[in-house]
Amino acid sequence: MNMVHGLEEAGRNTFLHFGMIRLFEALAATKEENSPVPEWTKRFNSSVFSHRVRHFRQCVEKFDRAAYHVDRCRRVAEPWLQREYDLMRDITEREQRGEKVENLDPNYALAAAKRTAYHGSGYDLPLYLDLLLLYLRIQADAYATLVSFLYERRDAGKISGRSFRDQMEWFTETKPTFDGRYAEILRAKLHWFNILAGGQEPKGLRDVLIHHAGFTQYS
Repeated sequence: MNMVHGLEEAGRNTFLHFGMIRLFEALAATKEENSPVPEWTKRFNSSVFSHRVRHFRQCVEKFDRAAYHVDRCRRVAEPWLQREYDLMRDITEREQRGEKVENLDPNYALAAAKRTAYHGSGYDLPLYLDLLLLYLRIQADAYATLVSFLYERRDAGKISGRSFRDQMEWFTETKPTFDGRYAEILRAKLHWFNILAGGQEPKGLRDVLIHHAGFTQYS
């Protein structure tokens, strides 16, 4: 199975965000030499659109980096390491008794380094899990700011772009006939967002962390 940024690839969806970034960047770079310049070209050549594309890319890159570190910490903290940790603890106890551990165990230096990594993952993993939740939520909002540019200017002003939640509700509830195909996609693919951001009950993971004094831990 292929690996993408430290994560196992479960299918082509792994590459979806790269396709979206390339699409938006290609639109931002579109040039039209004919006159008059088409309205859609003006939309995508605007400084506002370019700025929002760069922001979206940065959110995705930060999310991917956090995902890589989560997987790194997970691999360090896998249950099978408990056996090695017991060895490390034994070496430490012998060292505290004044024994020359280097002579007793030629792998002492390696074991000590692994023990440090084992403990370090316990501090790092909650941090990177939080970053995953935050940047996935920011990523969704960054995407929402780009959606209105995909429609003609006379329609774009009608679309809510303050947040992904507001935009999702606009497409699926306020104006469900505006773009029926996109509305159906949103209705069918919102499970991830409900887990992340939630509604009233149950509360989403990100909202528990940000608004309800939640904290992360693993065992």
